[in-house]
Amino acid sequence: SELKGYEFEGLESLRELYLHHNHITSVHNATFNSLIELRVLRLDHNKIVHYAVWQLSSMLTQITLSANPWSCDCDYTERFREYLHYTGHFVTDSMQVRCSSNSSSLDDDQDVGFYLLRDNTTTCVPYNVSNFIEPPVNGSYTSTTTIIQRQDLQDYIPFLIITLLTFFLVIVLTLIVFFYRQEMRVWFHSRFGVRLFYRTSDIEMDDRDKLFDAFISYSSKDEAFVAEELAPILENGDPPYKLCLHYREFPVGGFIADTIVQAVESSRRTIMVLSENFIKSEWCRFEFKSAHHQVLRDRRRRLIVILLGEVPQKDLDPDIRLYLKTNTYLQWGDKLFWEKLKFALPDVPNNQRARVNNHHHHHNNHNHNHAVHRHNNRNHNNARSVAIHI
Repeated sequence: SELKGYEFEGLESLRELYLHHNHITSVHNATFNSLIELRVLRLDHNKIVHYAVWQLSSMLTQITLSANPWSCDCDYTERFREYLHYTGHFVTDSMQVRCSSNSSSLDDDQDVGFYLLRDNTTTCVPYNVSNFIEPPVNGSYTSTTTIIQRQDLQDYIPFLIITLLTFFLVIVLTLIVFFYRQEMRVWFHSRFGVRLFYRTSDIEMDDRDKLFDAFISYSSKDEAFVAEELAPILENGDPPYKLCLHYREFPVGGFIADTIVQAVESSRRTIMVLSENFIKSEWCRFEFKSAHHQVLRDRRRRLIVILLGEVPQKDLDPDIRLYLKTNTYLQWGDKLFWEKLKFALPDVPNNQRARVNNHHHHHNNHNHNHAVHRHNNRNHNNARSVAIHI
């Protein structure tokens, strides 16, 4: 409803007027001019947006204006705020007076609109965005909050939430990548042949000219595991690796220490099959232990340790125990054993893949039942492995 200015004519003696909760949307500025005896006026809980409250009679002793969606226009809120300051003791609900631009009624919702006297620490900005550069009200910025500021804040809330969620997600993903980086590197390498966070060093480039991809050091009691499980998968798999093995490449009667040193130097990696047999037999031989100390102390991570079965910690050499504490090792039986082993091994050049595949095709046409016969046949047919001669 509207008050057009003539509704109270002839009521000059009226002292109290209660218009609250009447859904009044507008009030003409001359509506109360004829009420010269008016002392109490209640306009709260309506839908009034614009009304020059500062034109009300100074004879009023009690006024209520809250719960109306008063305009948040800068000029209007500035004058309204000044009026409340000067007549605050007459406007009994002055601290509850709010402005709003997107609500037809404020009622008792405490989160809608701006409190003209409470929200007094922000700058009054014109609602029209194109007018941002115009001079402020009365030559200086007021402290009144306006809808343009709250609206901007509301507009940015979804963006802020998305930003915070994105930041949180990035932090979580970063932590996951950090704690599971090795597993991720192994997975990417096994699926796509890509080594994440890996840079080919100068040492790695120099190693490409070595005769073997890996020398396998193991106990003679574990030869069945190496000959029937480990070597066939690595030599006949994809990619195929060139391996240096005791029973194939070591010359009969050769000095074991020199042979091992030469095998290590001729191989890009050294695979040590660490088992109880290895600790209690080969590792107890002085020359065998001396030959392996060099690779244990090599800082270039050329050693790959495979734990075969249960190995008593008390029986371990101090160098081996230190290596296991400070480096990653493989456990036979791990569900990702082969993926981790191939990740630890060097990459096989493409020309080696083709050469080995051609050899496999020729090699499969013959029946090789003896290790020496296989060795001689590989020498005759440009094979993967060449015997080490002292």
